[in-house]
Amino acid sequence: KTSLMNRIKQFNPSVLHFSSHGKRQGKYVSFLFHDGAFIGAMDFCAEMKMMHVHVNVAVLAACHSALLAKRLTDDGIATWAIGANGTIADEKIIAFTRCFYLCLLKSGSDSNGGYLISEVRTAYNDTLKTLKGKIDMNDFSLYPLEGAGENVLDADRGHAVEKVCV
Repeated sequence: KTSLMNRIKQFNPSVLHFSSHGKRQGKYVSFLFHDGAFIGAMDFCAEMKMMHVHVNVAVLAACHSALLAKRLTDDGIATWAIGANGTIADEKIIAFTRCFYLCLLKSGSDSNGGYLISEVRTAYNDTLKTLKGKIDMNDFSLYPLEGAGENVLDADRGHAVEKVCV
C-alpha cells in the first residue's frame, strides 16, 4: 500500500487507473493489493488525502469500486472518478476501461495532460453508447467533484478546468 501511494505521489498522474479485485462485506468495501493484503476504501482515501494527492480522473477497475469513486470526489482527491457498481465480470470491466480510454484520447488534452470536465463526461457517455448491449448501463457510475462554477483553476496542475454541476 505504501509503495503504491509513494508512486502516485512521485508521478503525480493526471489520470489514475486502479485495477484490483474488490469485495464487499456489509457496508465495507476493500481492495486486494499485489502482496495479497486488502485495504479498505476509506483507508485508501485517507492515505491519499494525507499525502495531498489530486488527480483529474480516477478510473477504478474493480468490483464494488463506485463507493471509492464517490469518496475520491467527495474528498477532493479526484475531479472525476468512475467506479463499478457491484460485482462485474472482468471482461466487462476491461471492455469498459479500454473503450473509455480510447474515447478520452480522441477528445485530446491540454498541454499539461489534463482533461476538461466536458471531455471526461463525453468520453464516459460515448463509452456507454459504444458498449450498449455488451454491458449494463448501470454497471458503472461517474462522479464529479462537488462544486459549481464555470472555469476553476486546478491549483495542483496550474491550468483552468471546466467544472460542471451535476
